[in-house]
Amino acid sequence: MGARHAGEIEYVFQTLKSVDVPWTADDFKVSDTMSTYWVQFVKAGNPNGDDLPEWPPYQKNNGYQTMHLSGEKTHAAPEVHRARYEFLGADAERAMAQTSGQPK
Repeated sequence: MGARHAGEIEYVFQTLKSVDVPWTADDFKVSDTMSTYWVQFVKAGNPNGDDLPEWPPYQKNNGYQTMHLSGEKTHAAPEVHRARYEFLGADAERAMAQTSGQPK
């Protein structure tokens, strides 16, 4: 199937069986984990809770860690592509400044 727009929806709302795809046990584990993070965030304003791998804040002092949701191997790890985002962010700021007539 590959990646598709809004492909996370079945995972978040635990509706994998609504799509005719050969889901694996890991898919169902990711769905359970993702849904639990979302519910915990809605209830407490923090995705972390009992029996969940720690979801750290996205901050410089921890290497801008991101979550890797992969069944039993769910974990946080430093963002390895951060330089790409910083470049794109700086480029977007320059473009916005040019359209507003303010030098950046």
